[in-house]
Amino acid sequence: MNNKIKVELRDIQKTLFMPVWARAVETQKNKPVLIDKTALKIIDSVDFDFSQMSENVPEISQIAWIARCRRFDLIVRNFINNHPDGTIVNIGCGLDTSYERINNKSILWTFSTWYI
Repeated sequence: MNNKIKVELRDIQKTLFMPVWARAVETQKNKPVLIDKTALKIIDSVDFDFSQMSENVPEISQIAWIARCRRFDLIVRNFINNHPDGTIVNIGCGLDTSYERINNKSILWTFSTWYI
């Protein structure tokens, strides 16, 4: 039995999944630059043929998404270290998984997702 969530992704919705897919792919590498188990769970839970992305998304785009994600994580970690009880507002976060990767359990996170 397939317990995956059936989705129909059009072009704009696919762009939402591209960075998540890239983080999931990176997580599965032997020596990943970034580990994002939540991205992997998201991709594994969706009934969609992500091989289209493997074939059509240039490797440089994947590298850029991972590099940007690592940089944002570093900036947010520095903020958390300097303000462990602060507040982070993640605007337009969509399928962002920063919270799961770097949450310190005491900082307040608020989220705002934009819907298309």
